[in-house]
Amino acid sequence: MRSLSSFASDDTNISGEEDRMGGRTLESSVYDMEIEMAYMDKSKGGAHSINFVFKASDGSSLKNTTYFTNKQGKTYWEKNSERHFLPGYNIFNAICLLAVGKPFTSLATEEKMVNVYDFNQKKEVPVSKEVVLDLIGSKIKLGVLKIIENKSKINSVGKYVKINEKRTINDIDKVFRSKDDLTTIEVRAQKSVGEFMTKWMERWDGVDKDSYEEVKVDPEAEEAAPTPDDLFGKSA
Repeated sequence: MRSLSSFASDDTNISGEEDRMGGRTLESSVYDMEIEMAYMDKSKGGAHSINFVFKASDGSSLKNTTYFTNKQGKTYWEKNSERHFLPGYNIFNAICLLAVGKPFTSLATEEKMVNVYDFNQKKEVPVSKEVVLDLIGSKIKLGVLKIIENKSKINSVGKYVKINEKRTINDIDKVFRSKDDLTTIEVRAQKSVGEFMTKWMERWDGVDKDSYEEVKVDPEAEEAAPTPDDLFGKSA
C-alpha cells in the first residue's frame, strides 16, 4: 500500500479550485457517474496522472487521464509570484472530496492488475498499477465538455505539433456532489443548493467547445538543425 500524502502541500498561499466556466464522445452536459476504475500512472516526462473509467447511468462510459503534477512533480504553476494548483490537481481533489469526503492526499493505493490499452499490440493487456480502491464504486456528477481540437503528430525533429485535422474529445470541466449538486466551493461555503451547476448547464449543456485553429506554418517546413561545426562558424 502506498499513501498519496507525498503529494500534499503545506503552502497555504497556493490558489485552489474556483467555480468558473471554463468509447463514443459524450455531448457537453452534466452526467451521473460511477467510478469503475482509478489508477495512478506517470508519463515518460515525469508528470503524474490519475486515470479514471466512469460509467454513466445510461450505460455509456468515459475514460479520462488527468495530470495532477507537472514534469518536475509540482502540483502548482506560478505567475507573478502567485501560485495556483494545476487544473488537474483541482479536478482530482474535487472528485475525491465529493465522492468519498477526503482529499486525495489522505488516500492510499494498492497494486492491482488493470487492463490497459497497449498501442503496440492494439488491445488491452493486464498491467500492474497503483489503484485508488477507496474511489471504486463511488458516485459523482461530472460536468463534461465535448471539445473539438487539432490533431497532432510528431514532426521531423521529434516534437508534437498541431496539424490541420480535427478530433473530438471529452474532458472533465467541473465536479459536483451526487446527492446535492454542490461543488467543493459551495460545500465549504455551507450552501444547501447547488447554484453553480445550473449556471454551468446554462453555458455548456449541448454546446461544443471549439478549440480548433488553422495551422499557419507547415510543421514539416522546419529549418535543419545546425551541426556542432556550424555553431562555431568558419574563421576569417
